[in-house]
Amino acid sequence: MDGTLINGRLVFALGDKYGLSDMVREIMAKNVDGYEKSAEIAQLWKGINPSEVTETVKSIPIMDGAPEIIGEFKKRGYIIGIISDSYTLATDYIVEKFDMDFNVANVLEVKDGLLTGKVEMPLGWEQINCWCKISVCKRFHLERLASSMNIPLKDTIAVGDTRNDLCMIERAGIGIAFNPKDEEIMENKIVVKGKDLRNILTFV
Repeated sequence: MDGTLINGRLVFALGDKYGLSDMVREIMAKNVDGYEKSAEIAQLWKGINPSEVTETVKSIPIMDGAPEIIGEFKKRGYIIGIISDSYTLATDYIVEKFDMDFNVANVLEVKDGLLTGKVEMPLGWEQINCWCKISVCKRFHLERLASSMNIPLKDTIAVGDTRNDLCMIERAGIGIAFNPKDEEIMENKIVVKGKDLRNILTFV
C-alpha cells in the first residue's frame, strides 16, 4: 500500500501529525528485526483515537494511475488485494475505496475507544523460515492466499517499493519494484520508475 497505492507512508504521516517523526525515524534506523520496530512504533500511537489513523491515510494522495490499474485488473478478472506491514485501520479503508478483494496488515489494539500501543502482527516468516522477519511476511501471505484461492504462484503479480517487499516480489510469478526506495530491491528485478502505476502494464 505505502509507496504504491498511496503516494506516501502512513507511519511518517502519523509521525508528522503528532510531532513524532524523529522518533519514528530513530526506531526505523535501529539494527533490530523489522517486527521489533513495528512493535515499538505502535507504542507511539498509544492514546490516539483509531479514527485518526483512518483520517491520516485519507490525507495521503492516491498514487497516480491507481484507480485505472485496479480497474484494468478487474476487467481482466484478477483478484486484487493488499499485503502490508501498515495497519488494518488504513488498509481496510483503501480496500473498501477501490472495492478490492482482501487485505492483510497489522492490527492495532483498541481499548475504551483508544489505541493501547499494542499491535497484533500476522508474521508468517517463522513458519517458512523467511529471512524478512518483519511484522507481516509478504511472501508467506502471498503463498497462503494463492493456495487458498487455488491460484498457481506463477500466475501472481506482486508490486512493492522497499526491502520489506522483497521476499514477496522474488516469490511472485511477476515481481515488480515500483519506484523502488532501496538498491537491493532493484537487483535482477523488473523495475518501474516514475509515480504512475499504469506504467506496470507493460510487464503484465
